[in-house]
Amino acid sequence: FRSKANVYGGSAKKEASENSVTLSGKTTKVSGGVYGGFSDSGDVLKNNLNIAGANIQEGVYGGSSTSGKAVNNVVNVKGGSAKGVYGGNSNGGEASGNSVKIAEATVGFLSVYGGYSYRGSANNNSVVIDDKTVVKGSYVQGGHSGKKEAVGNSVEISGKDTQLQNVNGGRAEILTQNNVVTVKDGQISGEVVAGYGGSMGSSSNRIQISGGKIGGEITSGYSFGGEASKNILEISGGEIKTKSRIQGGFSITNNALENKVKISGGKITSSENIYAGQSQEAKANENNLEISGGEIDVKNIYGGYSGSTFFGKAKGKEALNNIVKISSGTIKSDGIYGGYSFNDKANGNRVEISGGEIKANVYGGSAKKEASENSV
Repeated sequence: FRSKANVYGGSAKKEASENSVTLSGKTTKVSGGVYGGFSDSGDVLKNNLNIAGANIQEGVYGGSSTSGKAVNNVVNVKGGSAKGVYGGNSNGGEASGNSVKIAEATVGFLSVYGGYSYRGSANNNSVVIDDKTVVKGSYVQGGHSGKKEAVGNSVEISGKDTQLQNVNGGRAEILTQNNVVTVKDGQISGEVVAGYGGSMGSSSNRIQISGGKIGGEITSGYSFGGEASKNILEISGGEIKTKSRIQGGFSITNNALENKVKISGGKITSSENIYAGQSQEAKANENNLEISGGEIDVKNIYGGYSGSTFFGKAKGKEALNNIVKISSGTIKSDGIYGGYSFNDKANGNRVEISGGEIKANVYGGSAKKEASENSV
């Protein structure tokens, strides 16, 4: 089968629902894109697209709408290639509940999205990447919203020959929450971020790393203008070799509160720092970092960190009641800090050590202005 145009399971000006497309075989080639369902102004719902070994020159879409909703569409790719893969895609409506599964395939520069919306929300979408998959595009994202929120999205990466650049659970302009990234195997050359962006904050996002190799920044919750709170990073295996930060929660202008990093295994090497919670301009309070195993060689380790320098002016606020607990593992670092404030006070922080091999200076709290009631 060869097509010099697009392939549609169903196409309509209004709703396009419950359509399906199956393309299989190495001799199957489509020079355009493939759509399970397409609508210009209506919703695309519950469409299915299956690719097995086919070569698609443009993108593949479970469901795509210009202005309507893209909900509960499914894409399965095993073998073959495509320029990009979208479970659900909408310019004007929400993209929610869509799913993508890819194995033994090559994806080009258009990247992979469980659900993508420019103006609407992108919630509860999922992407699973398995054995021998190569994504040449910049991103694999569970859910992406250009103008609203990305909530409850997930990405799972496995397969030792899988090669990716950057992975985001959810990425959004307004809010990222409850997004999950799981890395079991494979090679990721760039960043792994569970919840990225959000002027209203990034909270309760989670990264779980049990294998694979990662070469970029790792952050569970990243916010530009809102709070980064209750995000969790868990590392139990794999190899992380990076020149970037590793952190539970990060905010540029707002607080970093109650974030957690748990390291129980793996090999971690970074010329930058590990933070449970970091804020460049606001508070970093009640963050928790636990190390119970692994080999760690990084610049510094912080439970909570507040501060930065912007055009020569010191920024940051307090770092209070942060905790670092170490019970096992091998650690090489310049310093281990319960709490650190670059421009304010660091009080009530502590470092608890009950085991492990440690080559580092240890500080309960350190601050420019005041450091009191800290302990080691």
